[in-house]
Amino acid sequence: MKNYITVLFAAGFIMNGLAGSVAAFDSRIASDAEQASKDGFVWKDAVAFPLESKVCASTATPYGRIPADMMDKVPPGVKWMAGNSTGHYFLLETDSPKFGVRWKCAQTSSTDPYIPPQGMYGIDIYMRDGAGWRFLKNGRLGGGSDGWEETRVDLPGDKTRRLLVYLPIRAEVLGVKLGVVAGSKLAPCGHESGITKPVVHYGTSLVHDGCASRPGLVFTSQAARSLDLPYVNLGFSGCARLEPIMADVMARADATLYIVDTAWNCTEAQVSERAEPFLCRLHALRPDVPILLCEGPEASGLRHGPNVALKAVYDALVKEGSLDGKLSYLPAAGMLLNGDATHDYIHPNDTGSATMATVFTEAIAKAIGLR
Repeated sequence: MKNYITVLFAAGFIMNGLAGSVAAFDSRIASDAEQASKDGFVWKDAVAFPLESKVCASTATPYGRIPADMMDKVPPGVKWMAGNSTGHYFLLETDSPKFGVRWKCAQTSSTDPYIPPQGMYGIDIYMRDGAGWRFLKNGRLGGGSDGWEETRVDLPGDKTRRLLVYLPIRAEVLGVKLGVVAGSKLAPCGHESGITKPVVHYGTSLVHDGCASRPGLVFTSQAARSLDLPYVNLGFSGCARLEPIMADVMARADATLYIVDTAWNCTEAQVSERAEPFLCRLHALRPDVPILLCEGPEASGLRHGPNVALKAVYDALVKEGSLDGKLSYLPAAGMLLNGDATHDYIHPNDTGSATMATVFTEAIAKAIGLR
């Protein structure tokens, strides 16, 4: 009997996709669907709101990550993942007592061995609470009409609230709508820190989420919340190999800091051959912007060969006085304390993402002179 029920349950998911018929078993999802049917909301197309998490406004797709004029120049793997909305978020203010998000993804049934469906296709809503950010609610796949998904949340308090809305990690987002109670205000806002130029982080699958369970838990997003500054995620799983064009992509944004974090996608030979030219090119394009060069984490406790090569490049550049003192270095120590902080042997899970966020928050603050 137990096996029969298991087969029926699995069949329901296969027939109905990831959304399945979970609402029948989970009252929270059922209540979400009921709430979403209520009237009194005004929905606004999110393309009218700025995305400070992009290197430039003119990306190939509204929620993509590569400038349109560079799409045919970047490596094939980067081009293939350029449409992922990884790291994208809206920073908003509203006086509405309720807030909603509708979003539509190009695909909703692809799976990834590293990324849970909530991370791939879901959205997260955070609210500024005192000096920090409080996670309020996520939006999950529910088999919405015409591919549109929807989630709504009651907002605590009775004053203007500051919200963060994170888009899916690995999906291509076709559209986003932001909803408030009729008569309420909804507008983009800046950071209380006053910082307007972003941190631009180029890296591997670890940056391209791998493997936080939802968008707001990606370590880059956690670091950005801690520091209260704009952040651009240029993580491309398996494809961060220091090609010169990627320095041009990074430099499209006039940044507060550039982070080069590619060790786990490069061989020792590639690091030795490409790292110095890449860093010098990036510096030449934006000579006033500091650069943070990062080792990859070493959860196993063993020294990673490309990290050794990277440190040699860094030491040589410092000895030569290259990059006008704009280069700093982040070693692997402390990024991932042990294998239990990983999904496999290297990609951080939620615990590892929190540890990575702490290490990167401290390194970024030091690199740009924040207390």
